[in-house]
Amino acid sequence: MDSRFADTIYLVEANNNETLSLWKELHTQVNWEQDCKGTIIQVGELDNRPINISFFWSKINGKRIAFWEAISQVVDHKMIDDWFKINLPNISRSNAMNFHNVLHHIFPNGIPYGPVTKEDVWELIERSRKNKQDEITYYLATIAKIAPPSKN
Repeated sequence: MDSRFADTIYLVEANNNETLSLWKELHTQVNWEQDCKGTIIQVGELDNRPINISFFWSKINGKRIAFWEAISQVVDHKMIDDWFKINLPNISRSNAMNFHNVLHHIFPNGIPYGPVTKEDVWELIERSRKNKQDEITYYLATIAKIAPPSKN
């Protein structure tokens, strides 16, 4: 068994496109490190044909997540489920659609969006002014309740 399972906190059923979509949505908000070395495990056979699943890992803010998908010509979901229960019983499982469960596990208080500086807010305000979005500009300025950054 691959040694990376030892510190894997979640198994997420997701194909490559779903994993890419999650990365695109989240990589600017979290520290997402991809481990490009995957592995394939044969979990059994059906009618003399292998049942294979592939695994790829990423670390999100230092927590290892395994993304997996059934890749064989023949797939038996019960056999795969049984394999997980026997071989990786203590690792939580989810899928791409319910990835928020993984995020709640990693970030129990919500995803930290990082510090927002007054310069960030005023940059957004200036951008909205250029796009003639005066209502947004007023709204942001009201909410921010901060003076524009000084021009040195």
